[in-house]
Amino acid sequence: MKKIYKYTLKLDVIQAVPIPGFVKILSVHNQKDTVNVWIETDTALPEKTVNFHIYGTGNVINSNVELDFIGTVHLYDGELVFHVFSEKG
Repeated sequence: MKKIYKYTLKLDVIQAVPIPGFVKILSVHNQKDTVNVWIETDTALPEKTVNFHIYGTGNVINSNVELDFIGTVHLYDGELVFHVFSEKG
């Protein structure tokens, strides 16, 4: 059965998030000054760990891994801007 779930990310640079039945990342957005990703899942599929990378504007991006850009999030009335990526593969 397919469902959409929200996962709140920490502002850590890199974090691993286990996602039961991972299908694909739909979007990223701020909600009450937190970074959230919405992910399509399917209960018929096994769990997959997705590694997310979050970088502030002007920060150095880890070039040791290949990343897919998900989106940009503005927190605290736009005072902080973060760019969210997931590792390919």
